[in-house]
Amino acid sequence: NVLQATVKIPGAATVSIIAMAASPAGQFLVSGGLNAAPNTGWLGWLSPGTDQVVRFLDTAPFVAQGLCFAPDGTIWAAGVENGPETGPIPRPYNILRHYSATGASLDSHLPKDSFGRLGEIAASNSFLVCSGDRLGFYSRSAGEWMEFSYGGQALGRWKGLFPGITATGFASASSVTGVGM
Repeated sequence: NVLQATVKIPGAATVSIIAMAASPAGQFLVSGGLNAAPNTGWLGWLSPGTDQVVRFLDTAPFVAQGLCFAPDGTIWAAGVENGPETGPIPRPYNILRHYSATGASLDSHLPKDSFGRLGEIAASNSFLVCSGDRLGFYSRSAGEWMEFSYGGQALGRWKGLFPGITATGFASASSVTGVGM
């Protein structure tokens, strides 16, 4: 049972699981960091029915806060960058990352600076969803819902409260209900 799995990363004393996603084909992907260490973002593919990490991708300094599988099997992640700095990360970076099914970086979108002063926390406490024809990202911190084509083109961005959007699931693994995507 993947919800009860103990994920083990070689060489890591403690591991934090931040997000997880399941593909329609039954593949499980988790993201996280290594406790008490900067620059430790990673993605891990779990072997079906086990807690064994069969593929590991170091994404540092990017730490995925949300994950989803697109219909073509590629992976989308929403997250933040960390580093040895304390406080806000001064360098620019994109919140959305796109990976191949095997973990190769394909592209990135949505500059953190597009959220103004909320850029540092826009991906924290957020969720990401892949539908049949688009990617949806909701930043609770910024109160914004955004939709993108799978090619990365922004299709719309709406600010305000969205009572029809609810997060469901276990820990940070979320899905969206009540949104006409």
